[in-house]
Amino acid sequence: MTLLQSLDKRSVKRYGFNVLFYANLVVLLTLTILPLFWMISTSLKPLERVFATPPEIISSEMTLENYYSILFESSQELTGFTWPFTTWYANSILYAATTITITLLVATFSAYAFARFPFPGRRLFFTFILFMQLFPGAAIMIPMYNWLNTFGLVNTRLGLILVYVMLSLPLAIWMLEGYFEAVPRDLEESAMVDGCSPIGAILRITLRLSLPGLIATALYVFSGVWNEFMFSLILSVSNEVRPVSVGLTYYRGEVYVHWSKLMAAASLSTLPLIAIFILLRRYFVKGMLEGALKG
Repeated sequence: MTLLQSLDKRSVKRYGFNVLFYANLVVLLTLTILPLFWMISTSLKPLERVFATPPEIISSEMTLENYYSILFESSQELTGFTWPFTTWYANSILYAATTITITLLVATFSAYAFARFPFPGRRLFFTFILFMQLFPGAAIMIPMYNWLNTFGLVNTRLGLILVYVMLSLPLAIWMLEGYFEAVPRDLEESAMVDGCSPIGAILRITLRLSLPGLIATALYVFSGVWNEFMFSLILSVSNEVRPVSVGLTYYRGEVYVHWSKLMAAASLSTLPLIAIFILLRRYFVKGMLEGALKG
């Protein structure tokens, strides 16, 4: 076989691999984007056009009425339920922001202690914390409800925030511990020799070098809180406390579903996640890759 024939075969194989790779990529992107596109398209249709035959991908009667209705109107026709969408939305933002703040504060110092201070049973205790993440939510729902009910925290914003923090902490500690272990202790010791306090060295050296990991952890916590449904459904009874993930279910009655308004509410609900991941994707990818390499 001549060198030219060998190069031709390699080129054909490489070309075939590229074609297969990009074909699979197109299929995956289509499967990922199509539901999102259909949701947005449905949210811009009048209700009578949602069930048009044949189905309309883009309706000729596009309207923003559904968005106006969920933002500025609260009564649901034919069902009698109320739609305080802005209240649900504000609750979700409050829960996510508060949970991220508390979780990062607690997880940062807990993970730092695991990474820097050897003590008897450290690995066992650390493994047990991660093991807590493996419990299914249904297994801890009843004891969690009884505990919150004892302190009068059922159907309160504080109760939900405490639940979200407890659900987020194990994996947050595990993620941050790997980043802190990778930061050389010599850098902290040098900072303290130069006059930094131990807390100052942590804030100026360790946390700064672990910024991608902190952002990746914050995004994980935000995504978990924003999308959490089961605990929110059980522990929030009134509209004043419900997050948007639970509120979306109230656009569906027993015999009536306003699909256009439901899709408009769902579109607005996905907006923060999409916006944050687009803005911080560089830090998120960097943090996850560094975490994988350090692991």
